Amino acid sequence: MKKYFFTLAILLLFNRAASATNYFVSTSEGNDANPGTSVNQAWKTLKKVDSMNNSFVAGDSILFKKGDIFYGSITINGRKGTSKDPVVYSAYGVGPMPVLRASQKVGNWQKISNNVWVTALEPLSRLNSNTLVYYRTPSLFINNVAQQIGREPDFNPNDGGFRTISSHTANNQFITEAATLPYPENHFKGAEIAIRTNRDLFNNETVVSHTGNTVVVTATSADASLNTIRDRFGYIFQNHLNTLNREGEWCHDISNRTLYIYSTTDPNTLDIEVPQFPSVLTINNASFVKIQGLGLENASNNILAGQIDDNITIENCQLNNGADYGSSTWRFTNSVFRNNTITNVNDVGFRWEGGNGILISGNSFRNIATRAGMGGEGFIGYTGVRLVSNGEGDPSIIENNTVDSIGYHAVNYLGKNFVVRHNDIQRFCIIKDDGGGIYTVGNKNPNKVYENFVHHAPGARLGAPAGEQVKTIGIYIDNDSRAQEVFNNTVYNLGNWGILANLSGNNYFYDNTLYNCNGTGIALNTYKNTFGENGSTASALNNTMTRNILFPRLPGQNCADFNNSFNPSDLDKLGTLDSNYYCQPFKTGNVIKVQGASTIQYTLDEFRKQYPSYEPNGKPAPVTLEAGDDPAAFIRFEPNPTAQARIIDLGGEIYLDAQGKIYSGKVSIGPYASLALIKGEIVTGVEEAAMPLEVLTVYPNPMVADNDTLTLRLTIARKQKIVVRIYDLSGQLVSQQAKAVEPGEKEIMLNDLKLSSAGTYLLKFNCDGRTFTKRILVTK
Repeated sequence: MKKYFFTLAILLLFNRAASATNYFVSTSEGNDANPGTSVNQAWKTLKKVDSMNNSFVAGDSILFKKGDIFYGSITINGRKGTSKDPVVYSAYGVGPMPVLRASQKVGNWQKISNNVWVTALEPLSRLNSNTLVYYRTPSLFINNVAQQIGREPDFNPNDGGFRTISSHTANNQFITEAATLPYPENHFKGAEIAIRTNRDLFNNETVVSHTGNTVVVTATSADASLNTIRDRFGYIFQNHLNTLNREGEWCHDISNRTLYIYSTTDPNTLDIEVPQFPSVLTINNASFVKIQGLGLENASNNILAGQIDDNITIENCQLNNGADYGSSTWRFTNSVFRNNTITNVNDVGFRWEGGNGILISGNSFRNIATRAGMGGEGFIGYTGVRLVSNGEGDPSIIENNTVDSIGYHAVNYLGKNFVVRHNDIQRFCIIKDDGGGIYTVGNKNPNKVYENFVHHAPGARLGAPAGEQVKTIGIYIDNDSRAQEVFNNTVYNLGNWGILANLSGNNYFYDNTLYNCNGTGIALNTYKNTFGENGSTASALNNTMTRNILFPRLPGQNCADFNNSFNPSDLDKLGTLDSNYYCQPFKTGNVIKVQGASTIQYTLDEFRKQYPSYEPNGKPAPVTLEAGDDPAAFIRFEPNPTAQARIIDLGGEIYLDAQGKIYSGKVSIGPYASLALIKGEIVTGVEEAAMPLEVLTVYPNPMVADNDTLTLRLTIARKQKIVVRIYDLSGQLVSQQAKAVEPGEKEIMLNDLKLSSAGTYLLKFNCDGRTFTKRILVTK
């Protein structure tokens, strides 16, 4: 039997080998004159691989030796594998993954002055409307680390290194500062000027001249919104010889075809490279192709590109140092991008558009578009992940990705049949804001966004007017988007809104936790606009908002913000608002802000009274803090952005969540869930108390099980019935007793409350419209 199976395995291998070939490539051991069909007869260069493209058929594997670095680029054009036998580009051997690098080494540096060196470098070029256009190198690498382009002012973490616009002319070509520029006349003539023209826009132009406090710039963009300069925003000079004053800074003069670098050591002793090829790897008109375990680096435009492909799988690859894009494709269908990393990209990390059935799973997108002035123009530039579906075929899924340190939107989806889930998104809107951790705009197709974690994004303050509100949003449903279902997400530590439905109606927001959002937890926002169909007014009406936990950490943070400044009478048409938890823990803290003809702050009860159809079952905070209480001493937030349960230890402290559930000791937090907790061992209430805390006593405490009788001593304002309940720390009711009590100072013996087991319990009762909680220790 063993002999039979061995023979069968050999036959199967022979049958596959009859129609498929393994090709090997090694810079250290290969030769392009070899057939490439064995380790000992490997090819040497990417140029050879590229020349053999038409020879590769279903089942073939092109394998690059681990530990080797290959310079150049390749195009996979028209290759057709099958589901059983794809065409595979992967690795062989042992060691680090092989690297395909689209850059060239730069040497022959000559020192010209004060640690500034120069060498010859031809500009890059590309066809633009049949015209050959020359442009500067987008990057320079030392030891494969991208260096800062020369800029003035220098970058610093306090003001970002921006100059400030005081005024400008109507044609947006004259910028004036409040004081004379600290440079000689035309010191930066011919430099690039990167201008932050709005909270969500950067525009790069050329300095025509400057003198005194005025800079004259070009205004070349056909889009007037990009050219529109705004006072009090910032700008920088870059890519000019006179900007070089820090280690590794560089500039590229394409007119004189020269490259400059600032270096305190001889750059001829350093490993310096610049991009040479637009892409490292391009896939066109192919199907059933797999790219596995490769490093792809240093493209001048797009590390991994492609168009009109299907069933492409890219997995376990590392894409690093891209100019415009980490990966940009058009009309990929039924394709997979899985367990890859994309890092250090100037503009957009990942941009796939026009396809469907895309799976983006388990990837890491980090350090995307974090240098001001190096990203693209418009509302797409500086984005981490952008996926646009054509609305046909299978769903597209964005799941289990880490998206960290992004210049603008972290994840931007558009189209239908999307599932966005289980992503961990943080530190976005670093360079420009009015953006989202998860963002869609004008999207009228049903999609699901759930169990994501979006956090730690304070907003892009640098280069923006001092004191102006940042606009950083966790989940941002923008400009007439509809039918978006947003649920079970956790958003925390945001510069402004947790969830924002901006001019967007008929969406669903439920079971989300929104904690410590510096502006407000959730906002429904309508104002004058023309973003609706046929230029009509889009509005944030008829949304459904239920069971969300809105948990501020500070008194000035709102739970919710409902705005209709365009038509205040429509504030009663927001949709279904019910059973949300307005967990503002501070007595005098903000709860609900309503903006119509005027702006009014409401408590939950006041809001219900003004708008009776809203929040009949809404709940306030279960615990009230004084205005001066330190939130760090009372509030605890525990996220779990993983697929496994997480155990936390609260020790002997008693906490309550927004729903009033009690926690203590070791607590399990489920997958993709979170807990926002507040200490429960204090007197609480929904209104100002008529009875001070000092007149409430519970004794004996500790008490002896099956022996002592609990006694309450308290003062009440009116005759009433109180029900005293005892809970264990799991929240289970253990015992209870009802008492009719006359007004005044009373001592109530609770003979019917039986506690026979040692442990810690919670005693709770309502009195004079307030809820009281006391911890009781029972001993044997």
